[in-house]
Amino acid sequence: MTPPPPLPPLPGCGRPIETTNAADVFDVVLHPEDRADGCLAFLFLDDGGYLLTPFVVADPPEETTLAERTDALQNLFEQCGVRAPKVAFARGRGGSLLLRDDDRAWHELVIHVAAGAEVDLIGSWLATDAGIRAFPTPLAQSAESIPA
Repeated sequence: MTPPPPLPPLPGCGRPIETTNAADVFDVVLHPEDRADGCLAFLFLDDGGYLLTPFVVADPPEETTLAERTDALQNLFEQCGVRAPKVAFARGRGGSLLLRDDDRAWHELVIHVAAGAEVDLIGSWLATDAGIRAFPTPLAQSAESIPA
């Protein structure tokens, strides 16, 4: 099956979303109540970094297994990744900006699923009522940037 052709960027729709401005976009997209209740947010982007669609999963159930989370994200990336070769991710929750184990688990899962779907994850952020911060660059990516 041949994927549909990519959508052209809409004229006059601002500038591309990059690591330098994605936090600002998430700040606008994520309502404070969604952050407090817990959410997963994705900005699906075209090749040029222009927003195709935001996608927010409000209040994902905490009792889901890793397999269920993986299946759900794979389905999402398969559906949206056909037209969106890039994505930015944010984990929303209440509390401080200190990263917790559950934040890291979601981050690692999104990295894994995006790579499997051949979607370029441009970055990941934590959005709380205290603000927004970037997740640290994964160690594998950090190691690749060190000259041999």
